[in-house]
Amino acid sequence: MIPSSLSLIVGHSLQSTLFAGLAVETVLNRQTMRLSGGKKTLFANARMFFLALPVIIGALSALPVYAQSQPSQRFDAASIKPHLIDYGFGGFRPSGGRLTAANVTLLDLVLFAYQVKDFQVSGGPGWMNATRYDIEANGPGGSTLDQKRTMMQALLRERFALSLHREIKELPIFELVVAKGGVRMRPTNCIAPESNQSRAPEKKPSQNCSYMALGRGTMDATSANMSQIAGALSILTGRTVVDKTGLEGTFGVELRFLPNETTRQILGPPDPANPSPVVDGVDISTAVQEQLGLRLESKKGPVEVLVIDHVETPSAN
Repeated sequence: MIPSSLSLIVGHSLQSTLFAGLAVETVLNRQTMRLSGGKKTLFANARMFFLALPVIIGALSALPVYAQSQPSQRFDAASIKPHLIDYGFGGFRPSGGRLTAANVTLLDLVLFAYQVKDFQVSGGPGWMNATRYDIEANGPGGSTLDQKRTMMQALLRERFALSLHREIKELPIFELVVAKGGVRMRPTNCIAPESNQSRAPEKKPSQNCSYMALGRGTMDATSANMSQIAGALSILTGRTVVDKTGLEGTFGVELRFLPNETTRQILGPPDPANPSPVVDGVDISTAVQEQLGLRLESKKGPVEVLVIDHVETPSAN
């Protein structure tokens, strides 16, 4: 089951690298999704979200330099098991030297390890995005998130026999520019995080300056900069979105649109018990222009793609 919506909790002092960092505030992460109960949240990918750690998610035009695993940059021990109980959510939870992944596919693992989006992965068998696993891996204490990514690359090579190469392809992209008539996004209006204190019970997550949520036909943020907005639009459109607005600062965002096939694929089928509000008949490009005062211009540009050369079902523990 692919989650029907996702929440990105965007961090306050975030670095601008491959996607303009998002930090996660909640517990388990894959895509934060609203279950049929209405208010329960889960985690993931842009699919991938991480507990109290920065996640890279913004200017897709600047792709990362992938670290090569060294002999010392491997998990000390790792357990890979089939995911047997489909409770509909999952994700990654790094803690110290430990990394736990629940209900994840091999594609999820590749996206995490190499910091790419779905549309940047080419090839591979069908089970790569269907068969789900639970993973528990232990590495050196105090390992950083980047080190865990590198260790995951080694794990994929050793246990899944994964081999891949990188290609630069000329693909459709979007350039994000200011529309005629100017920006229509509201100024940032949110509750600043309290240092060394948990969020007060009476405060909703959506009131925090760190809040960003993407759903089927929705995008909400309390204080997102343009790199973060471009990164979120990249998830929703399934294309690299390059910020060309020149806008500084942060904005509150409220976007409603009719999901297209790309959005349905990324965020999963609708949940009849908890439908996302949409503006009937308004596609995302029209909604971005009318509601945000921005414009998505179709272009072609270089996009780095991971091409899967070979992969096998994981070796025994």
